[in-house]
Amino acid sequence: MKMALFACIATVLTLSCSPTEAAKAPPAEVQDHGETPKPKALQQAEQPKQADRPAVVVDVRSANEFRGGHAPNAIHIPYNEIGNRIADHVQSKEDKIILYCLSGYRAEVAKRALEKKGYTAVENVGTLADMRQWAQSKQGE
Repeated sequence: MKMALFACIATVLTLSCSPTEAAKAPPAEVQDHGETPKPKALQQAEQPKQADRPAVVVDVRSANEFRGGHAPNAIHIPYNEIGNRIADHVQSKEDKIILYCLSGYRAEVAKRALEKKGYTAVENVGTLADMRQWAQSKQGE
């Protein structure tokens, strides 16, 4: 009887201490989904070169102005928020960033804010009309 009880307890302990299938699997961020994770340096090397990436066009006007019409492919970031939000839209501080607004003033304020943060390829094209002309001139290139 004691032997049967001992065998039963040993079996329960063995089963409860052995890893389950879920416990055997590596954490989700480590699991192999058909592709081995690449080192960050290799991932960055595989990114398109800055010259190959299109410019990020940013309308720095108000939300109402943006809703009223904007340049094709433009993203909206108000000029007073651009320093905190531009990193979500570019891969590096060397990426080309094109800014425009109603008169060019807010775009200039935004340009200076980005330059203070280390962005090196920022251009203020002026107004929405100027932006449209700039875009047309780039289509021919």
